[in-house]
Amino acid sequence: ARIGRKDGRAARGRDDRALRGDSFPADEGAIPSPRTPTVDVTPHTIVATAPPLLPMPATSFVGRTQEIGAITALLADGNTRLVTVVAPGGMGKTQLSLAVTAALQPAFPDGVHFVPLALLSAPEHIPAAILQSLQLPMGGNSPRAQLLGYLQEKQLLLVLDNFEHLLLPSPDAVAGGENLVVELLQAAPQVKLLVTCRERLNVQGEAVFVLGGFPSPTGKR
Repeated sequence: ARIGRKDGRAARGRDDRALRGDSFPADEGAIPSPRTPTVDVTPHTIVATAPPLLPMPATSFVGRTQEIGAITALLADGNTRLVTVVAPGGMGKTQLSLAVTAALQPAFPDGVHFVPLALLSAPEHIPAAILQSLQLPMGGNSPRAQLLGYLQEKQLLLVLDNFEHLLLPSPDAVAGGENLVVELLQAAPQVKLLVTCRERLNVQGEAVFVLGGFPSPTGKR
């Protein structure tokens, strides 16, 4: 089966539901099994210069205990490798992802790595941004090939923050950032991804967590 974006009309319908605050479960299906053809890359021996540090939130973060627990449980599930936190801008997606990663660090022997994407101008710059967050020097290969080769044997969590402007802009476009997400999941079977975005990525195996507003004193959001 072809791995990639799903039917545009169905996906847009779910995007509209997400932005209204509706909840829906993860997609049926899962990331391809090892029997599925994967990206052909050559592993490279690369040593990070120092263990990366997660950024500290600029402000304290309270009131999202249930959300943190729910996303943590999704990522702890052996059948879930991609979780996308969907919400409009200004809802606290970045701070929520940092709170989740703090709880999950012991579960990933090769670490939890935060990758800020807001300043990137095009999807092709994502591999270099991830390599920088992993504190890896650029090699002789393309950043994409180097990244996929390095991650093949790793057991880690990548947090891709502010992904929305790097998605496929239209069905006629050549590639969007979600194509790299699919390649990462195929090439690195023990890597998991936590993505923050204003819309879902529309790839197989994606678990979408719709972030609502903070509850009011009456209990309504």
